[in-house]
Amino acid sequence: MNERIRELASQAHEYARAYVADCKTYGHYMDQNELEQQFERKFAELLIRECANIAREADSFNVFGAGIGYEIADNIEQHFGVY
Repeated sequence: MNERIRELASQAHEYARAYVADCKTYGHYMDQNELEQQFERKFAELLIRECANIAREADSFNVFGAGIGYEIADNIEQHFGVY
């Protein structure tokens, strides 16, 4: 596993812990697996966004504006429901 994936996993863990802490603060009933579920959702979202951003960066040198990289990025995000 490369360093960037570890960083994204760390961000997802931080998000999940903060989510669970907020739920406890406000008395929200939580399923026993809530931490794991929130981690998985956030980690998947971060990975998808990272891939979409790589596609967009492919167009950064395109002097004619947005190109196929932006279309690919949008298709990736739409396919997985990440906007």
